[in-house]
Amino acid sequence: MKQAPLVSRRNFMKILAIGGAASGIALRFNDNWLDFLDPNLPELIQETHYLMGCVVNLTLLGDDPARARKAAKAALAEMQRLANIFTRFDPSSQVSRLNAGGVLASPDPQLVTILQRAHDISHASQGAFDITIKPLFDLYQINRGKRLPGYDEIRTVLKVVDYSKIVIDAHEIGFSLPGMSLTLDGIGKGAVIDAGVKCLRERGYGDVIVEAGGDLLASGTNSSDTPWRIGLRPPRQGENLALPELNVQNMAVATSGDYLQPFVADQSAHHILDPRRGVSSLDLASATVVAPSAALADALATAIMAAGKKAGLELLNTFPNCKAYLITKDLHTVSSPGMDQYLA
Repeated sequence: MKQAPLVSRRNFMKILAIGGAASGIALRFNDNWLDFLDPNLPELIQETHYLMGCVVNLTLLGDDPARARKAAKAALAEMQRLANIFTRFDPSSQVSRLNAGGVLASPDPQLVTILQRAHDISHASQGAFDITIKPLFDLYQINRGKRLPGYDEIRTVLKVVDYSKIVIDAHEIGFSLPGMSLTLDGIGKGAVIDAGVKCLRERGYGDVIVEAGGDLLASGTNSSDTPWRIGLRPPRQGENLALPELNVQNMAVATSGDYLQPFVADQSAHHILDPRRGVSSLDLASATVVAPSAALADALATAIMAAGKKAGLELLNTFPNCKAYLITKDLHTVSSPGMDQYLA
């Protein structure tokens, strides 16, 4: 049953970001997209913001431009606040302070929440998703452009990669092992997007898309009162691979791929590493996940890429409301059971 919008149809707002194309997602309007040129429609408002390494372009439509812009700025402010907490690139962030000292007192409640959620996903995936993977990623980055790490180097680093060694408490977060550090790269953007949509809904805007770096949450419906249409792009440039579009409503979509940060030219080693083995899976080029939240879609896309096709599809059995569309290294496509409902 279609959920009733929080505001009238003429009072809706849309938020669209352009940056998803590089990550495998291309946002598209419905077939009547030229309706946006109709002068009788509400005024078009655009916002651009940069957070967590992504340029987020916001396009808003509403009868009251001042009110719409105020809501957008409030959402962006909340997204920026969380990004400032979650980032590992700012030495003053809570995540960076935790990594530097091994303990963090008085953590923000949102950080506690995302760490607890990450723990649950790690447990369900049998460690294929693990935010303590940062030391392993750093090992690959140090040697990037020169060589891949050797077996002994990887084995040494893996001794401090273990999500179960994070002690999470509302008053303090700490590591049980010296040398541990974490990154929220595989779940943080999704959590930030979820927070932005929540902020907009609280201000009366229920029909929106918020996207950043290939992760998005499509809330409500588009201007034609139909699900949002999301286009997927092939993981290999120049390949003539026909991919379906996704029709999503009140669901999130995230894509992870081997092409974003490859360590070698053939993408056999890339930034999505299996935290248990210390290497990249050899069978998937990309994984697109549809899930109820952007944080969950983000994390599951990462876990599936790390675990590989067979184990990744089995993982979805633990998350019955989540579906996946996978592209293998040889450019064959695989859909999880139930994914067809989203394929246009």
